Amino acid sequence: MTIDLEMLEDLMRLVLLWWYIQKEEGAPPTEDNFCNLIHTDDSETDKFMHLLVSQIAELLTSDPSFINIKKKLTALRFRWGVTDGKSHSVFETCEKFDLELNYFTNTEMLLLRRIGFIL
Repeated sequence: MTIDLEMLEDLMRLVLLWWYIQKEEGAPPTEDNFCNLIHTDDSETDKFMHLLVSQIAELLTSDPSFINIKKKLTALRFRWGVTDGKSHSVFETCEKFDLELNYFTNTEMLLLRRIGFIL
């Protein structure tokens, strides 16, 4: 499935909501809890978003990771808010970790491909 930058930003906001709930509750959000918070007009979409975000959370926090280069994984976790609960721009992430833009975006594309998306 192809997504655009706006959809990616929406997805990142949902991931940040996931981290917030997990921090507050001490556990990942249940489907009901997550769906009640995002509550769109379509409950099936809400359930799909819960599944999608849970997959992203698992990919970003699993050990061993799907990315075997620690610097890439650390940068990806920073960008997606695992480390501080805030999302960060690609440029900020590349600057902080001294990464080339194309090198990092290829890493993020790998994450998206793992969940079935192409940016």
